[in-house]
Amino acid sequence: MPSAATASETTAMSASFTPYHLLGHTTVHFGFQIGTTNGAVPSPLTNVNVSLPAGMGLETTSLGLATCDSQTLNAVGPEGCSPNAVMGFGRALAEIQVGSEIIQEHAEITTMMAPTAGGHTVVLYYVDAAGPASVQLIFPGLVLGASGPFGTRINTEVPVTGTWPGGPDASVVSLAASIGPEHLTYYRPVGHKLVPFTPIGMQIPPKCPAGGFPFAATLTFLDGSHVNATRTVPCPPGSTGRRSKHAH
Repeated sequence: MPSAATASETTAMSASFTPYHLLGHTTVHFGFQIGTTNGAVPSPLTNVNVSLPAGMGLETTSLGLATCDSQTLNAVGPEGCSPNAVMGFGRALAEIQVGSEIIQEHAEITTMMAPTAGGHTVVLYYVDAAGPASVQLIFPGLVLGASGPFGTRINTEVPVTGTWPGGPDASVVSLAASIGPEHLTYYRPVGHKLVPFTPIGMQIPPKCPAGGFPFAATLTFLDGSHVNATRTVPCPPGSTGRRSKHAH
């Protein structure tokens, strides 16, 4: 639910791990359902700032062995980049208010590792919407540190997207993304061949915090409002407050 300082936007956050066991390497999923208190189309989304649980970060992975830049994505799309730059997939749903009618726009998301900027890891989101309007967008997410119960923060600027000349901006109402090896295939040279393999995802810490692994996010909208959202992934059965038996 929005804080008292926000306007009418609301959001519900989801989060999960696949697979899920302490000290295991996993794909991290997170997503949002965005609405308004009066049922109207929300203001366009301009920023998503997601915090992951403490002890989880890209440094424990083999994701992003290659990089892809925005120029290549803009010219060719993900097919122009090494498959070893892909870090995950996602989807989005936007709504466009046209008079009394609401038009829905579905999009697929590919997350790519980009060259570093200012010493920080950068991911690029390639958004491909096929209809009713054909739109391809590229926007960066800056991977930063976080404090308290969180370890990694991904701060993503979302461009405001026009629909057609003179038309309204699209408003994101559903967003889901993943970072991890699920559905990924990387390749490494062995002799004169390229051998496929599955990259390593983020490692789940050896101990589950009391109450579970916390996620948090702040969503910012074009009208200047902010909505905070949280989600906790419950501890695996029998693991609360205990270290995995595989921990050293």
